[in-house]
Amino acid sequence: MPAGVRWLSVTASLDIIVPGLRSVPSHAQVETIMFDGVGHLGLLLSRQVIGCIAAELCARRTVGEERMPVLPSAS
Repeated sequence: MPAGVRWLSVTASLDIIVPGLRSVPSHAQVETIMFDGVGHLGLLLSRQVIGCIAAELCARRTVGEERMPVLPSAS
């Protein structure tokens, strides 16, 4: 992985198509956000998921810096 690249993994607790750890890249520098109460296609429609991704894209951070906390439910 190139130096300074941020990886963000968005996963859903109810996803039966790509469940659990299968939806998370295996390298150590990935940030993972798990959303409760939403499934695979629900990630595409959830306002909370879309807002979180937009906020992460706008954040000007380097690898290893902390991100904003995520609310527990995406519904």
